[in-house]
Amino acid sequence: MKREFERIDGFLRQWSEHSGPYLIHANRVITYQQAFRCVEKAEALLRSLDITRQNVGLFADNSIEYVLGYFVNMFSRNTNIPINVKLTDYEIKAELKYCDCNWVLCKEEFIARIKTIRSEMPLGIISINPAGEFTVIHHSETSARRENNDDIAVMLHTSGTMGNPKKVMLTHGNLAANTQSNIDSLELHGKDVVLVALPLFFGYCHTAQFLTHTRLGGSIVIFDEPIFTAKRFCSLVQDYHVTCFTAVPTMLALIEKYKYLSNYKLEHLRYICFGGGNVSLTMLGSLINKLPNAGIVQTYGQTECSPRVTALLPGDSIRKLGSVGKAIPGVEIQVVNDADEPVGAGKIGEIRVRGKNTTIGYYKNPGETAKIKKGEWHYTGDLAKEDDEGYVYLVGRKKNVIISGGMNIYPEEIESVIASFEGIDDVLVKPETDDLLGEIVAAEIVLKSPAEFSQLELETFMKTRLAPYKIPKRYYIRKALPKTSTGKKQRCNVN
Repeated sequence: MKREFERIDGFLRQWSEHSGPYLIHANRVITYQQAFRCVEKAEALLRSLDITRQNVGLFADNSIEYVLGYFVNMFSRNTNIPINVKLTDYEIKAELKYCDCNWVLCKEEFIARIKTIRSEMPLGIISINPAGEFTVIHHSETSARRENNDDIAVMLHTSGTMGNPKKVMLTHGNLAANTQSNIDSLELHGKDVVLVALPLFFGYCHTAQFLTHTRLGGSIVIFDEPIFTAKRFCSLVQDYHVTCFTAVPTMLALIEKYKYLSNYKLEHLRYICFGGGNVSLTMLGSLINKLPNAGIVQTYGQTECSPRVTALLPGDSIRKLGSVGKAIPGVEIQVVNDADEPVGAGKIGEIRVRGKNTTIGYYKNPGETAKIKKGEWHYTGDLAKEDDEGYVYLVGRKKNVIISGGMNIYPEEIESVIASFEGIDDVLVKPETDDLLGEIVAAEIVLKSPAEFSQLELETFMKTRLAPYKIPKRYYIRKALPKTSTGKKQRCNVN
């Protein structure tokens, strides 16, 4: 029997007496009952400090502390603002300021970093230690008010420059709808054990793994090494009888190439879902043959759609190889032309999505929201075509985004940083194809004075303002940049 949820905190509240394992990380196991009691106690602390109905930062890597902090915010009717711990202090400060955060819930090991940021902006800090205890480190010195209400469960970063950020506002209803669609699509249940290796702040992992399996009362195994390896993947799947895993193409390639794959007992694994970039069809076919018991599910989604939109289920994985499948239950899609008319089978158009899963918009950015919302439809900016059976094939992107190792990277953000470096006259950031990461970042640069330029100094400058995965891997010095007929930067692959 399906249960309706008005709020995401209900996902955990329903299991308050459940003694089954909830979170498993680095030999630590916490039950649903234990998690509920930790969260309930911390909620009382937040309410005593009047930290309710606010935008509250969550600064933790993939860990038990992250999940506890997330649900403490949900119980306290706060909006979660997850912050990537790999960002620079400059980026972190900008996100907290833009999102009007007065407080941050911070994993104990990262307190020093948040204290450094606090020295430059008023901020309250609450520490989360390994035992699940929440302690006030600093009280907030500000009372800035947010511009959303407590219907917004979480705001996830998707794109934009420092001057034009995009934070996707996802409501409790959005997330409840998409988790149910995911459950119905894959026929998931409470006995499933999911392995989480993608960042928990990543839209794909956030809903399809973390929230979906919490809703079901399943177990969540959190990958416990800093870098994904096929060896550790196999060990965890074998030791914890993992049934579900969600990956980006880079992870699939590492698993497929692992020469000891057949030495492990992986028969419990019934789904490997993947999305977030291009994948070699040859590699995919090989992986399907090497893991015959695991259904390989190619998916398509967008943070703005909570995120899952389509899935190619195992029964069609060979017959429709290369497709991202059909819309999952509760989600409607159309491929349309510039006049918003469905284009028909075999023709290319933009994917638009309708359903309870689509965002209400971007935080404090009505201009960008207007570009993606037209009535009940959300416009993805992704180009695709459908075959005569309604299966969707992605063919390109209308919007500018580089997908490297499954992470979305936005050229404009990097361009704004490079352009602020002394000696740069113009810059254009583009993707280049890479066998492992799918795409890497490349930069074309026009210099004011080539003789005075230092690439090393530029890279040092960027390291203080951009997370490592955003920094270009290749540079090209140009005399001028290609422009369109209207004078805009011409974005195509770097030669």
